[in-house]
Amino acid sequence: MNEQIYDNDVEVAVLVSGQLRTLDVCIESIKAAVLDRVGKYDLFAHVNLDENIGKLQLLNAKKAVVTPQPLFDPKNYVVNNLNIKDTFGPDTRPLHAGIQNTLCQLWRLSETNKLKLEAERIRGKQYKWVIRLRPDLLFLSCIENISTLNPNYIYLPKVCNFFGYNDSFGFGGSKVMDVYYSRYLNLDIFPGFHPETMLKYVIDKSNIEVKRTDVTYLIQRKDGLQVGLIREERFGDVLE
Repeated sequence: MNEQIYDNDVEVAVLVSGQLRTLDVCIESIKAAVLDRVGKYDLFAHVNLDENIGKLQLLNAKKAVVTPQPLFDPKNYVVNNLNIKDTFGPDTRPLHAGIQNTLCQLWRLSETNKLKLEAERIRGKQYKWVIRLRPDLLFLSCIENISTLNPNYIYLPKVCNFFGYNDSFGFGGSKVMDVYYSRYLNLDIFPGFHPETMLKYVIDKSNIEVKRTDVTYLIQRKDGLQVGLIREERFGDVLE
């Protein structure tokens, strides 16, 4: 089989993972707030095989992998999720989606990053920027002009940090974003099973500096509900 051909002039990789249930509702805001503002990009997707798979064509992916949701070994992660409240306080956000869905989310993130890494191997060079993009985000503001930013940092939203770092959207250079995408590979080293604090753990452990993006968004649910961003200082949110 011939290898995919990549343009070495492309500096941005956009990584999409998860379920495409509301992509058709969100795609115009995704284009206006992110895709149309970053120049040429290669988009990589690792998504769920279900009744919404036809929406994948809306993304114009350079490479996409479609799989059913696998079943993971939950080990003692349920216990760890309860223990996280002892570490970070009783108001720490619980895992609403459950252990299986969270394991699948982290696995798909890791698999999407592998697509990017394979593209970089073929290209013989890294992308300058990597953007983590959920397909269910309805953007209210646009990504910054990344040509004015430093790819040695990871840029994350100011809110919804839940005692860690917001993990719904982010961007940075390829090397630092490899750390962002490493949670699934490091599941057993974390003091508790809690996505936002796990993200903070791997980023801080690697001594990567986090900057804050002004990007805001709603999460578009399949039932039509739009979930707003939670802003609370006790969660580590930046309220300025």
